Amino acid sequence: MEEKNTLEDCFNELDEILTEMDNDSVAIEDAFGLYEKGMKLVKDVHTRLTGLSARIDKISEDGQIEEFENDIS
Repeated sequence: MEEKNTLEDCFNELDEILTEMDNDSVAIEDAFGLYEKGMKLVKDVHTRLTGLSARIDKISEDGQIEEFENDIS
């Protein structure tokens, strides 16, 4: 996950992972790999949403939009 995907891309990838894991024919080793990949995506999404939330809080608190130090895709 070197290249930053959009949040929508991450959610779509998570949906694909869940669909694949729901398939009864997935080998247990593959399921663990999918789980690990999914958890990394969840962590990335959580971090990015937390940053966006902080931006919204800052805008709401001040009533004005200020330059934010962390640029989140």
